[in-house]
Amino acid sequence: MHKETIQSVLAAVATGNFLEKSKALLAILGYRSERPLNFQNR
Repeated sequence: MHKETIQSVLAAVATGNFLEKSKALLAILGYRSERPLNFQNR
């Protein structure tokens, strides 16, 4: 895991689509799940 990659993804979470950026962060950290993230706007 590269420190620069993690820093880049963390910085990107603050901009754009929060859900998509958060999923990218989890992926770069190695998180894997069979369960989909299912968020609905309320």
